[in-house]
Formats: sequence, C-alpha cells, structure tokens
Amino acid sequence: MKLNDSVELILKRKGFQVHSVAPEVTVYEALQKMADNDIGALVVVDGTDVVGVFSERDYARKVVLKDRSSRELLVHEIMSTAVVTVTPKTTVDECMHSMTAKRCRHLPVVEGKTLVGLVSIGDLVNWIMSVQEQIGFYYLAAASVASAILAVTRRNPVHSMLWVLALFLHVAGIFLLAGAEFLAAVQVIVYAGAILVFYLFFLMLLDLPGEAAGPRFGAHWPLCAGAGLGFAALAWYSRNLRLVPNAERAVAGAPSPGSLSAVGTALFTQFVLPFEIVSLILLAAIVGAVVVARKKGTSCWCPSVPAWD
Repeated sequence: MKLNDSVELILKRKGFQVHSVAPEVTVYEALQKMADNDIGALVVVDGTDVVGVFSERDYARKVVLKDRSSRELLVHEIMSTAVVTVTPKTTVDECMHSMTAKRCRHLPVVEGKTLVGLVSIGDLVNWIMSVQEQIGFYYLAAASVASAILAVTRRNPVHSMLWVLALFLHVAGIFLLAGAEFLAAVQVIVYAGAILVFYLFFLMLLDLPGEAAGPRFGAHWPLCAGAGLGFAALAWYSRNLRLVPNAERAVAGAPSPGSLSAVGTALFTQFVLPFEIVSLILLAAIVGAVVVARKKGTSCWCPSVPAWD
C-alpha cells in the first residue's frame, strides 16, 4: 500500500455503504440518523445529485453557536454546499491535498453521476498508518528470518548467539505491532534475557576454537534439512482450522476467556497440532544436547594444569 493507491481500495476495505439524507429533512432527524449509525457526516442527495454534506461541524457552528432550533431548521439551510467530490481512481495523496486546500473533512466518491462511497480524513489517516505498519512488519519479518539463517550458519557459536539475540528482539517488535505488549515484554525478559544467558553458559562447555575451525555442518545435514522441511509442512498443515478439532464443539459450556479451563481447552483442541510440533522441536533440542555432551566426553578440551611437586 502506498500514497498513490486509489480511493477504490479504501472503499473495498471500509465498505461502499453511504449514509445520505434529503435536503428537506430537519436537522434533528439528520442528527438522529447520524447517532443511530455512529457517523459524523451525511451526504445530502437530491434525487441522484450530490448537493451538499451535513456534518457535526455544520451543526456546532450554524445551530448551537447561533442558538437555533434543530427541530425547525432544514438540512439544506445549514449544509456545506461547496462539495468536493472524487472518483474511485483518485489517489490517497490527491485526496489529502484536496482536503487541505478546501479545508474539508469528507469527500463523496462519485462515479459518473452515481454516489458510490464516502471517505473521511480519518479513513485516509488510517490507510497511511496501515502503510507504515505494513512496512514495519515486512522489515521485522525479513530481519527475523535473516537473523535465524545467520544464527545457524555462523561458524563461531558466540556470533550465532548474537544473531539469536537479534532474532528475539525483532520478534518482540512483531508482538508490539500486533498490540501484544505483554508478549513483547516476555519475549525480551525471558528469551532475550534468561534463555540467552543459559545459551551462553552452554557455550562455555564447548571447545570454541575447535568448533570454529571445524566444518559448520556434519555428515547428517541432509537429514536435518528434511526434518526442517517436515516441520514447515506440519506448520502449513496446521494453518487449516478444519483439520483440527474445534474448541467450541469440544465443550458444551464455554468457559470464561483467559481462564485456565479456556486455555487448556484451546491448547488441546484447536491448537493441539502446533503444540505437538513444538514438543517435537524440544525433543530435537534434547537429542542435540545429548550428542554434544557425548562429543564433549570423547574429546574434551582442557587447559594444562601444572603438576604439584
């Protein structure tokens, strides 16, 4: 999404429904319609022609401040008649310039002579913010994948741990974009803090000069690559919710959200396959730790200790 995206894309996400009102309707009835639909403006339509826009600003300036009665006034008496319309092909940047130059907050979208939508300054701001969030997500996702690849391809284990730290921090950024501040804090405190320190203690047991000088991958790397592809296939398989039990069908009475019962029900029904995938990954980590420990027992690098006389 960019600033040269068309208004049509915004309407597809927002919806093409337009709330309109006739010029002969009273201001009170127009306000009631705005309150019922929770909107801030109505397009004034006479037949099929757009003749004005009635907004909360018109009511505040032309009715409230002048102490006039909304039940007696008609919409056409106070509506904004200098209407600026756009087409579905108008870009977001052009809409922003039109709103700034004409000092308006709502733009009716007209195709030919037919009213097809309405965009507000809030719609444009939300679209621009979504562009920025999407750019940030793409960066964090690409950086996370690159950090993970660099973590498993470096010869120096210390360098690998530094890339793992970068991976954890970028994942925390993804949680922040998703609005999960608590998970982001847990990601930094638990993973980037405690887990990474545990990894560093584990590295102290390794023969770092030997690990750096030896081959990066062992003879069984095709098996590991196949296992990785299998995990990726299982993750893709688990995306289809129809292939796993539904938590709503598992229990008759739905427990309160966030309770231990709700978490347990969701974990062992809807998310049972991803949960088992994580257990397999942990099992692979345990096997790897055993292999490293056996290797350490056969060829241990120990500093020379002088003999006592």
